Amino acid sequence: MTYPHFNGVVAQAEHYHSMDPVINGIAVYKNCVNLGNGGATETIDFAKGVCQRITLDQHCTFTFLDPPGTGSQVRILLFVVQGGAGSFQIVWPGNMRFGGGIKPVLSTIAGREDLMDLQYADGGWWVTASIDLR
Repeated sequence: MTYPHFNGVVAQAEHYHSMDPVINGIAVYKNCVNLGNGGATETIDFAKGVCQRITLDQHCTFTFLDPPGTGSQVRILLFVVQGGAGSFQIVWPGNMRFGGGIKPVLSTIAGREDLMDLQYADGGWWVTASIDLR
């Protein structure tokens, strides 16, 4: 996989945004939506795009908008950058599920980037984290 700041994100075609091209069954995300600084709260809306980037400038409480319709499935790649002095964390909503039930601990150094792979299916969100991308 390549990352948005390195000429696009590649993911499986079943998760692609309708505006992104599909090449040999693989969707190529050309643009990663920059949400800017998160502030104290941020609503993550899949309708903004399947690749999003946020910079934490303080601890941030996330809210996730569920996709419309019964049986909806969506995948969002969310890049989280440590802004300011770093050491900021995400306050996750209660409906998120994590591997082993353990919430990810983000990078703490300013400028470092973590990747949250968010998948929605069957009425729930699952989170897989890749910490400290370099």
